[in-house]
Amino acid sequence: MRSILPIHHIVRCFFLSIWCIPHLSAQCNKTVSVAIHSINFVDGCEFDESNGLDAVLEIRDNLGNEIYLSEFENLSQVRNPQDSFIIDLNVNPNSCGNQGLTFELGVFPSDQPRADFRVDIFDRDNIFPCAPFFALLDDDHGGGTFSFDLNASTGVIDMGSCISFNYNMEFDFDGTVDSMLTEFLCYNDDLIIGGETFDRNNPIGQVLLPSALVGGCDTIVDVNLTFRPPIILNIPVTTTVCPLDTVVLEPMMSFSEYIWNTGARSSSIVSIGGGDYSLTVTDNYGCQDSIDIMIFDYPLDELSLSGDTTFCYGGETTIAVDDFLYEMYIWDGVEGESKQNYNSSGNYNLAVIDAQGCRQELDFSIIEEEQDTFYMSRSTCDQNAVGVIDSIVYDAGCEILYLIEQILSPDVDCNIEVVVEQIRYPCEETGLGQITISMIDGSLPFDFWLWSYPRGVTFAGSNISNSSEEYKIELPQGNYEIEAWNDNGAMSSVIFEVEQAPELQYDIETEHAVISEQPLDIELFTDFAEVSEVLWIDELGDTICRDCQVLNLIPSERMDYELIITDIYGCMYRELIRVTLLSDGGTADLDTLSNPIFIPNIFSPGSSDLNNELKVYVTNGNVQMSNYKIYDRWGSVIYVTTDINDAWDGTYEGKMVASGVYVLCIELTYNDGRIERRCEDLMVAN
Repeated sequence: MRSILPIHHIVRCFFLSIWCIPHLSAQCNKTVSVAIHSINFVDGCEFDESNGLDAVLEIRDNLGNEIYLSEFENLSQVRNPQDSFIIDLNVNPNSCGNQGLTFELGVFPSDQPRADFRVDIFDRDNIFPCAPFFALLDDDHGGGTFSFDLNASTGVIDMGSCISFNYNMEFDFDGTVDSMLTEFLCYNDDLIIGGETFDRNNPIGQVLLPSALVGGCDTIVDVNLTFRPPIILNIPVTTTVCPLDTVVLEPMMSFSEYIWNTGARSSSIVSIGGGDYSLTVTDNYGCQDSIDIMIFDYPLDELSLSGDTTFCYGGETTIAVDDFLYEMYIWDGVEGESKQNYNSSGNYNLAVIDAQGCRQELDFSIIEEEQDTFYMSRSTCDQNAVGVIDSIVYDAGCEILYLIEQILSPDVDCNIEVVVEQIRYPCEETGLGQITISMIDGSLPFDFWLWSYPRGVTFAGSNISNSSEEYKIELPQGNYEIEAWNDNGAMSSVIFEVEQAPELQYDIETEHAVISEQPLDIELFTDFAEVSEVLWIDELGDTICRDCQVLNLIPSERMDYELIITDIYGCMYRELIRVTLLSDGGTADLDTLSNPIFIPNIFSPGSSDLNNELKVYVTNGNVQMSNYKIYDRWGSVIYVTTDINDAWDGTYEGKMVASGVYVLCIELTYNDGRIERRCEDLMVAN
């Protein structure tokens, strides 16, 4: 709080502290001048002089020092005694020229209210040169002391005789007044004196206040302030709390007054959860301080659980806390990990404490499913099996207990015979075949289990309820065992093999090079009794021929074809057929053929189509053909040439050779000097 000392000298009190300016030191003086302006005569005065009254006025201090000495001479107006006769000296001055009878009473401290002096009024026996007459008054009149009131501007010197003097006083102030300001202020208060600010960082100093007092004296204020200790509230201005936590807001120190923004005036209040508060306190010295308090609710992650809250009879379940990590997990009052196992029904509680110390709780229930129990009786063919047996089955993961009472009865069917038939063969070792399981003898229903043989991996288990039902199972190649039984206890066991389909044998030329617009026959060689379907498919995915042994083409552009063969066992075989066009010079498209030469592996020299001559084509510009020869199956050379453009017509020594397999050998010379000799089989079909 700021206080300002005014320039006039007054006492000022403030709200939190009272400061005053005591100890005024009288360094400021006032000079007192006195002017006697009239003389009052009353009954009792003696008038022995015929021409007027002579009298003397003496004023001395208490030490006897002369302050004023003057004679009132020849007051001719005073002729005889009379009451209250006043002579105005401004109208009737004395004959000696006392110049208005003025004198300086003295210099006094400005705060001195009075001064005591000795004042005598008496007659003189012609002691002054201007007094021609002898004194006729009583010398004892007027004896005693007189006190001047230095705060009064007018007064009367009354000597208790028949005469008194009326006077005026004038005051002339000069100098300064010392003032000592020693007060206690609040810690954050300041005080402005003469434009200078004093606070706890500047508590001592001196200030001159010009003409601060009435009369014109300056005031020197010596300032020596003492500041109260700071008010310490010791309440955090911001606090984050857990939701719904109770927080007591209370200063550490005691104060005389508390004002909360809630209207409470107690030393403490209770906050539940977040909120904004403010407190203003006043101490025993009247000092005040305020504080704003903000309490925030800490944002909590939603507590949720994962895991089944129901579990099967005799089992257990695991309940875990989802996603978030906490500092502490308390399951039903016992600290544990982030998950907990339960093996009984009940109502449970989880409490977690996060890194901020906030606690959350969640109630949940666990239900243990009751075990379903079924009772039944049945006849059995096995005398040793008579009695009660139990059996466990699972429904939705939970156990169901079957209690079966088996009774020996000669009337029941005790025979059972099961047959296994393979209806599909695996096409390769990793493929799956298919079997059917059916009953040819015995009563229904019956159950079975299927294992690999010798017993190892279990493949299937089921129940067949009527005689028309065939149970189909897909199995890889291998040996298996099936065991079947009915409700009467009759049992049958069969060992069988799932056989792999035999591989289809076929032959086809997959690369062909022909001249554009010339016919081309691509023939499939196989046992068509083992084939169920043949598909020829072009590059667009369209089937261009179905179940054709020979694909007849007149190609006008390079083309790839797909051949799909399906055998009688359902196995599929695929081949990619590539047809490349030859240029007019007899060479094929170099980008489409990987071999440096193209040698047809079959031709029909006795036919009428264009495939009645054998010609070898060089497909790579980096290689040249030196010569090639054709050998029969006994190794004899039946054709030889060194000209790449030559074609063999299938004759030897003027006669058509017999159909069969021949060998064509060719010698190639590469640009880098390498020489390669290659031989391939050649089918001649007449």
